[in-house]
Amino acid sequence: MRQITDFAPTLLQPGSNTSYTYEYANIRRNANISYYLDIWEHRTNANLYWLPIEALNISSSDKFIMFLEQNSVSHWKPNKDPIFAATQAVGDTTVTYRADRMVSPMVCTQQHRFCNPNNAQCSAWTGRFEALKAVVSVDSPINLNINQLATASRIFLASLGNSLYEAINSRPSMALRAQTKMDWLFQIGLPDNQWEIEVLNWVQQGMASLQTAIQEYAAGPTLDVKGGVMQVYGSETDPATSTPEQRAVNLAYAHMCGTQIVHDAQGTLNFSLLGVSVVFVLGIFIIIFSFIVEPLTAWVQRMLGKGVQRANAWQRDDGLHTLRLLFETHQRGSWKGESDVVPVTVHPNEVFFYPEAAAHGPAREVYQAVPMKGDDKSA
Repeated sequence: MRQITDFAPTLLQPGSNTSYTYEYANIRRNANISYYLDIWEHRTNANLYWLPIEALNISSSDKFIMFLEQNSVSHWKPNKDPIFAATQAVGDTTVTYRADRMVSPMVCTQQHRFCNPNNAQCSAWTGRFEALKAVVSVDSPINLNINQLATASRIFLASLGNSLYEAINSRPSMALRAQTKMDWLFQIGLPDNQWEIEVLNWVQQGMASLQTAIQEYAAGPTLDVKGGVMQVYGSETDPATSTPEQRAVNLAYAHMCGTQIVHDAQGTLNFSLLGVSVVFVLGIFIIIFSFIVEPLTAWVQRMLGKGVQRANAWQRDDGLHTLRLLFETHQRGSWKGESDVVPVTVHPNEVFFYPEAAAHGPAREVYQAVPMKGDDKSA
């Protein structure tokens, strides 16, 4: 089946002459498949696969037309986004919402220019493939020096593969932020400006890729591809036959490898020495204070004579003193230190006999207290 939308741009397939905008198979709507995003690019002086109408044919720009297929996606909440619109209620008990249109088109344009911070002048807005040409044109007011021109050419080469087209065409089935809020084919509620969120995400992906490419010029590529443009640029120029301008450009390119400065953690973490010192000193103070607060409080209570009885009563309720009372009740040993943290027997060695339930005779267990200063060692 062919779905004819009311959108005027025409796709031109090589060797064919089609008059429809986009071809969509209706079976995909019930085929249990998720979103699919198709994109076509139109740029000046290039092969034309998409011919925009006059209203969209903005000169000196890269133009992209995208077609969103929602296919079998069901929305839990109605959505009025112009691209993700879904207001057709489906179901009797559990109501979900299907897309209003089988295919939703969207057109975006991208323009590039270079600016010189020394004279606050910029080149003309243009597509990414013409951006460098606009810098070196005779009527350009930007007036870059050799080093700036080498930097601009680096940015130009890196930007060729970081447009909306590359961000989407590399993964047309997983290019949407909306897909992070899905459970199988069920879409959690989306805001009514979801299309703006998606476009911003694609632009941010392109900027991140551009920054990575610029960084890799000095740091080296993550994936070393033999014959890469940035790796061999200028190496084929023979110094003996090259012009002074060519030698100056090559020198500028070589110079940039050792002068580029970027914030690159490379797996390391920055930290504040002052902050670590404060945390360390504070931790040591808390540990020391925890050791001295209890004996210090007991000493103050004894000096002032307040709360001593309550402190002793609290101490006697401890688990070790409860065990001591149990032994004393059953006349098991002689004990001392009723107000100490750890009660001990009067004599270093105490022998306790307990009857055993089995018929193997009495079981003998020996509890030996820690010798204290002043204990009778001959006892």
